[in-house]
Amino acid sequence: MPKRIALAIAVSYAVLGGVWIVFSDRLLPVIVATPEEMLGMNIVKGLGFILVTSSLLYALLRVAPRAPEEGAAPRTHGWLLLAVFIALAATILAVGYFVQREATGNLEARHEATLRQVANLKAGQVEIWLDRKQGMVEIIARNSAWTSLAPAARDGDPAALAELQVELGALTERIGTDGLELGFRQHGLVLADTAGVPVVAAGARIDESLVAAAVKRLRDESRGFFHTEGDGAGLHMAFTAATADAGVPGAQQFFLLMLLQDATNTVNSLHEIMARWPAPEAAGAAALARLGDGGRLELLPGFGTPWFDEDTVVFPASPALDGAPQHRRGVRGGYLGEYVDGQHAMLALARVPGTEWIVAAVMDRTQAVAGVAALITATQVAVLGAIAIAGWLILMLFREQRAHSRALLANVVRERDALDQHFSYLSRFANDIVLLSDATGRIVNCNDRAVSAYGRPRDSLIGCTLPELCPPAVRAAGERGLVQALESGDSRFETWQHSTERGEFPVEISARTLEVDGEKFIQSIVRDISERRMAEQQLRASEARFRNTFDHSAVGIAHVSVDGRFIMVNQHFADLLGYSPQEMQEMEVWSLSFPEDLPRELQLGKALLAGERGDYTIEKRYRRKNGEALWAHLTVSAVRAESGQVEYLIGVVGDIGPRKQLELEVQRRSLLYRTLSETNRAIARAEAIDEVLAAACTIVVSGGLFSRAAVTRFDSGAGEPTVVAAAGPKAQELAGELLELQARSGIFPVLSGDASPDGTVVINDVETGPISANTRLACLRHDVRAFASLPLGDPMMPEGRFMVFAREADFFAGDTLDLLLDMARDLSVALARFRERAKRQMAERHAREVAQRMSTLVEAAPIPVYDIDPDGRVGELWNPAAERVFGWRREEVRGRLLPIVPEDAEAQAEFAAVREKVLAGERFAGVELLRRRRDGSPVYISLSTALIPGSTPTILSVAEDITSRHDAAEAVRRARDELELRVAERTAELSAARDRAEESDRIKTAFLANMSHELRTPLNSIIGFSSLLLSGAPGTVNEEQGKQLAIVRHAGERLLTLIEDILDISRLQAVDAMLPREPAPLRDLVLRAVDTLRPQAAGRGLYMETDIEPCVALAEPRRLEQVLLNLLSNAVKYTDTGGVRVKCRGVGEHVEIAVEDTGFGISAQEQARLFVPFSQLKRTDSGREGTGLGLAISRRLVEAMGGSISVDSEPGRGSIFTVRLDAARAS
Repeated sequence: MPKRIALAIAVSYAVLGGVWIVFSDRLLPVIVATPEEMLGMNIVKGLGFILVTSSLLYALLRVAPRAPEEGAAPRTHGWLLLAVFIALAATILAVGYFVQREATGNLEARHEATLRQVANLKAGQVEIWLDRKQGMVEIIARNSAWTSLAPAARDGDPAALAELQVELGALTERIGTDGLELGFRQHGLVLADTAGVPVVAAGARIDESLVAAAVKRLRDESRGFFHTEGDGAGLHMAFTAATADAGVPGAQQFFLLMLLQDATNTVNSLHEIMARWPAPEAAGAAALARLGDGGRLELLPGFGTPWFDEDTVVFPASPALDGAPQHRRGVRGGYLGEYVDGQHAMLALARVPGTEWIVAAVMDRTQAVAGVAALITATQVAVLGAIAIAGWLILMLFREQRAHSRALLANVVRERDALDQHFSYLSRFANDIVLLSDATGRIVNCNDRAVSAYGRPRDSLIGCTLPELCPPAVRAAGERGLVQALESGDSRFETWQHSTERGEFPVEISARTLEVDGEKFIQSIVRDISERRMAEQQLRASEARFRNTFDHSAVGIAHVSVDGRFIMVNQHFADLLGYSPQEMQEMEVWSLSFPEDLPRELQLGKALLAGERGDYTIEKRYRRKNGEALWAHLTVSAVRAESGQVEYLIGVVGDIGPRKQLELEVQRRSLLYRTLSETNRAIARAEAIDEVLAAACTIVVSGGLFSRAAVTRFDSGAGEPTVVAAAGPKAQELAGELLELQARSGIFPVLSGDASPDGTVVINDVETGPISANTRLACLRHDVRAFASLPLGDPMMPEGRFMVFAREADFFAGDTLDLLLDMARDLSVALARFRERAKRQMAERHAREVAQRMSTLVEAAPIPVYDIDPDGRVGELWNPAAERVFGWRREEVRGRLLPIVPEDAEAQAEFAAVREKVLAGERFAGVELLRRRRDGSPVYISLSTALIPGSTPTILSVAEDITSRHDAAEAVRRARDELELRVAERTAELSAARDRAEESDRIKTAFLANMSHELRTPLNSIIGFSSLLLSGAPGTVNEEQGKQLAIVRHAGERLLTLIEDILDISRLQAVDAMLPREPAPLRDLVLRAVDTLRPQAAGRGLYMETDIEPCVALAEPRRLEQVLLNLLSNAVKYTDTGGVRVKCRGVGEHVEIAVEDTGFGISAQEQARLFVPFSQLKRTDSGREGTGLGLAISRRLVEAMGGSISVDSEPGRGSIFTVRLDAARAS
């Protein structure tokens, strides 16, 4: 063919190939949808490039000049070169195909692992988000207003309904304005009953069906979270909590719901969680969805993304959430989904615990592996172009050297003949041992060379194992070689063998696995390597190849001596660490490692040197020359001498810094969210706030991110912060030092709350941060480079501080600080919750104590007490007094109609009318009714009632037996005249007795005491019957009779008081010994006496004041209180304007009690006989009469307690009575 035509054809083919390449580049993004199709398109594109390069190479061969004497041989060589090039190009294209497919699979597996991590991470974040909302609702539900007002509001009470509406509205407004980060533009609160019917609501429009469904779910499944899609495209959620424990007796249960409505598709915190994409390798997206029928992933309303732009995603098969990942078309993990528009993607799903929600993380499959295809294609193009150029240059060089080659051809032929003779000699005498073993390692066949080499018959070799032919010291290496051959299919190792004739000799064993008819065999070729002289030339060539590989390798390679010093280091390894190869040859390998990584590496090195393993691979950190850390993949193997002794070690180092950084970042974030989740679980499980704080510190430190943690709280008594919880090495000591520094200098803001506006303090470098020098030294002494302090409670007035310390500078930023802020907010909520719980427990304990005291009081009451229901049936209350008065035991009347009511119609009607009035709100006090005992006898009672509200109202009844009073009414009327006469006679006798008492005090006292005992019984009858007649119980008393009865009762009461005073003074005179004394705190005693007289003083328009110092006197408390009552009673009685003041103070070893009034005053003459028995002050006005014994008795009582009483007074300025007693000494 003419040269011009050939050139034209070649150029045409080259142009056609170039057009094809350009066309395929433009067409590739249009027609390729999957990585498999991309592989095919790359093959087609590669064929076009082969067409271009081969056509150009042919044209170069055609136009290349050649000498006339060369003949046709060069042309033949050119065609051969073209054929070789095409074959190499096809091979490279095939290799590129398989490499691209393998790399694509590995990259997809990596992306799928990332997608699973992202899906699980976001599922955990959504769970935490829901738990925080549920926790907020549970705290709000503990408000006592719900349980106290809700029943009345449900029953239609307008006042309770209005108060509940105001309370709920204020709380709803606070939720919307106080920054609680609900993340929803519309929200509302609902209080509903157990049937799901709303009682009161506030906020956004309430869907009653959603309320009923949420309440039913909490009641049936004990799950407080409920969601639905609502009427439109929005997402409606409900968080429900019970307001009272259903197990508490008498408690009515209601449910508080917080409704969140996202009808406007606004961006909220759930959308932000889905929008954040932590994996940096490739772009992706995440959304919330649920799994529908037929494998359809239905997105929740408002969660569309650029990947999920439709409401439904269709998959070839239903993805499994809890099982192993499904595989399809070679995909190594995850799921291959197909959208409605035909796109392909990788997908990972994770279920949000406790919900029907699914977190879906997705990434475009073609885009994820596009970079691999481009890199492989560019590499193929570069290699093919280089081969084509090199081939043409080789051909040109071949033509130039052809003449010189002919001259050397004769010498080459002679050397080749000599080499052939030498090779034939080697082939004849260098036969190797061949052994065939089964899968268990037993020899099943061997060649003749094995029989002669081992010096044993063939039968004795059959059945042995290869390790059994080794000396005992190296049998382990033989076993590992066979195991490696079975596992990988090929193994090559050196060891020693034993011959019965020659003894031990070194060999090189090449073992590979064969499979014949499904059965595995191991073919071992054992070569005697005792003589290596014939391999010297090959060894030099191998050394040259090794040096070339060593110097130009893309990974770091080093030779290390047994004692750990570098022998050889290639340039790449030196560049990785920032040294030169010469500098590293002067160093030891241990100096480049971090101390904490050395123990593991030393252990592996010892095992390698001991022959326990052939090599080892680890991931470790190297210390660069600038001090930074380099994460690397290290593989170490040993080079051994023929004797098995290790000569040196070979280490291959690969840089894995980017991958390790990503792994550490993902691990750190997972650890952060796990820390927050464990803290929330600890808060939910804890029974006390100290337990919560201690658990939070322990969880923060146990994760490994933070070195120490501590919590300080303000002491309510001292007003100073104290360390209440700590975790980490010497965390308590460090926090205590910081507290001491703050108290000493007053300039350290971290613990006292004097910090930034939001109360948060972050010091990311203690060496340069704005802290005092002593604080800096304390932190550095404890290996602390950064710390953060966050407020607990109100940032402006925090209850305490949550402090976290780190060993690294610039540590508290981004998501780390966000986590700590979330933890501080959760701990603040826990503090509030436990305070509320403590108040509630205190109230419950108080209620139980009150109920116990009331029960004890009722049981010990001397009058009958019982309760009945609205139908008149007796309840649980029927005290012993009722059994004693009416004759029925509690077990006999419980659940029966009240048996004490007579059976006649009139009594039953009266009983029903009383019940109706009490249930209507009317109260009865002292109503006299006729009832009957068990034996049928009548009994008159004074009935008082009270209504106890509740789900079933109860009527509490107190019935005093007044039968004897009723029977005695007539006798009182008959004895009235006789009583008046006896009173006059007794009064005359008392006057005569008083005159005699002035002459002989002791004789008078004894006589009056005997007389008072005789008068007490009739006086009690006079007072009792006159009071009974005045009450109208026996019958109606007219006005005149009432006045006369009042005179009788007043005279009897005055006479009884006189008798009591006479008895007191007679007892005091009869007993010469001192009264028993004990330490008596004066404060409670004085206040009790003042409170007793305060109503009387208020009735006269007088004030009563106290000025009491903490004092304890040695006295008999009851008698001292009697003295104070006498002094206060006299002060109130003889004071018309002003008031009375009581002072208590300590004077040395004594205690003084002064009663000061603003009354008339006492003259000196009257003071001289003031404490004389029966001595009275003469006053012209009436209403102040007395017995004249009060002050005398008081003086006797004070002196019997070892004290004294004095008076300081002048007419017109009031009086001061002072009681002086011994003070009690502190023990």
